Amino acid sequence: MKFKKFIIAAVCAMTVFALCACKTDMEKYGSNISELRRNVYEGGSESMAVTAIAGVREDPYVIDGHCAGVKEFTVIKIVPKEFIAGKVYSYAVNFGGNEYTGEFSQHPFGKSFSADISAECSDASITLTVRSDGYEETFTLESVVTEDMVSAEKALEIASSRLKKEISSLTSGGRLCAEIYIRLMANPIDNSGEYHWYVAFVGESQLTYAALIQPVTMEIVAVRD
Repeated sequence: MKFKKFIIAAVCAMTVFALCACKTDMEKYGSNISELRRNVYEGGSESMAVTAIAGVREDPYVIDGHCAGVKEFTVIKIVPKEFIAGKVYSYAVNFGGNEYTGEFSQHPFGKSFSADISAECSDASITLTVRSDGYEETFTLESVVTEDMVSAEKALEIASSRLKKEISSLTSGGRLCAEIYIRLMANPIDNSGEYHWYVAFVGESQLTYAALIQPVTMEIVAVRD
């Protein structure tokens, strides 16, 4: 009977180990992810440039090495060709079968306006109508994501593998003591307009390890280690 119990215990232990070993990096580090920017949209006209980013992010958003829980977001930004401080712009935007309306907020320093919507857009495009003092224009913002781009999950896997040694220094008792930022963003190194995956691990002291990944070739083009 003791031998049988030993066999059962050993099988259970092996099963647990196998399940842990099969976890993806997204599953292992899911509770550490403070921002996951999965999509970027672009549009515009002769009147203004329009962009949007969408995903989930920490709420409240604080870079302190800890993730306090996330919420969905879609942020729309407009940059009028002729900027007039204090001008009021309203919006009506459609995605996910829903319409959201409101007013844009002026950037405190830059010459732009933005709207923060508490829902994540995952559609291929966004329909946006902007209005102000007799002006009205409707834009279609198209996603920059293509079928040949790797996913955020794959980007995290690539970055975790490259920064394995560095990430271990942020681990205590088998737990990652850091927050993770995964962003699809324009390449910050040049002005090519190409989008890359940026994956960063930020410790409690704001010590940061990061990788910039080309989303098609999966090449790591820059590392902060």
